[in-house]
Amino acid sequence: EKASDLCHEEWMDWTKTMAKELDEILNAFKLNNGYLNDSDEINKPMLIKRNTQLIEMIEDRLNRWESYWIPYDELSDDVKEYDRNYARKILDLVKD
Repeated sequence: EKASDLCHEEWMDWTKTMAKELDEILNAFKLNNGYLNDSDEINKPMLIKRNTQLIEMIEDRLNRWESYWIPYDELSDDVKEYDRNYARKILDLVKD
C-alpha cells in the first residue's frame, strides 16, 4: 500500500503539471471556437498569436521529454537528482 501511495503521489504531481498545460490549450480552443462561431469579424492576429504560443508550449514539452529518452547514465546530474529523489522515497518505504 505504501508503494502504491507513492506511485499515486508521483502520478498526481505529473498530471497536475500536464493539466495546467492542457487547460491552457483547451481554453484557447474554446476561445477560438467562440470567435469562429459568434463573430463576423475574427481577430486573426490574436488567434494566430495565441495558436503560435500553444504550438511552442507543446513543442517545448515534447522536446523536453524527448531529451530525457536516453539511458540513465547519460542524463545530466540535475535530471539524475530528480530520479534519485524519487528512488529515495521508494527506499524509505522499504525501510519502514
